[in-house]
Amino acid sequence: MSRILLIDDNELFGTSICVAMEAKSDLELVRACSLEQADDILSAPEPVDLILLRQDLLGQNSVSAFPGFLKDHPAHPVALVSDCRSSTTLKLMEAGAFGIISRSMSLDSAITAIQYMLTGARYFPYDLHQALAVSAAKNDLTLRESLTLMHLSQGLSNKEIARQMGLEETTIKLQVKRLISKLGVSNRTQVAVAAIGRQLV
Repeated sequence: MSRILLIDDNELFGTSICVAMEAKSDLELVRACSLEQADDILSAPEPVDLILLRQDLLGQNSVSAFPGFLKDHPAHPVALVSDCRSSTTLKLMEAGAFGIISRSMSLDSAITAIQYMLTGARYFPYDLHQALAVSAAKNDLTLRESLTLMHLSQGLSNKEIARQMGLEETTIKLQVKRLISKLGVSNRTQVAVAAIGRQLV
């Protein structure tokens, strides 16, 4: 049986998910209404397989507070219960959240997501997963590559891009090769399509 710790002071959500889990013989839910109460549970000998932490309990500076919580509990995967509407949620994903459970999800979907994370896989709602991929792609590009990508997506040739950027055409050809590799595509046309589709420009 898998043991899950829910850290959430919202009585309605906690009760609802507890009732939903009662129908699953392989899941046990333990609840804590504060971080202090959670520390007591986690220091007990009974193992916890997954932590579900309400994002709001981290306070207004949740992005700063979350790494500290992860450091204090390195043996436990920590997923966040969130409204998934703020850019803060994306930053918390990048900071090491094991998953995101949206409060707008149906209970069946939430249970399915929890079971998925218990297999050792991270879970994020599709829209957040896409946003994380875009952010990672943007962060992986150098300034020169980003500028090359912008010009390429406008339909400029290598020679025209070189003129715009004050570089040699051979340098631009090298930048395009790197973009093809980083974006996982086959040619410069696909680079432009990927750049627009992934909102990189």
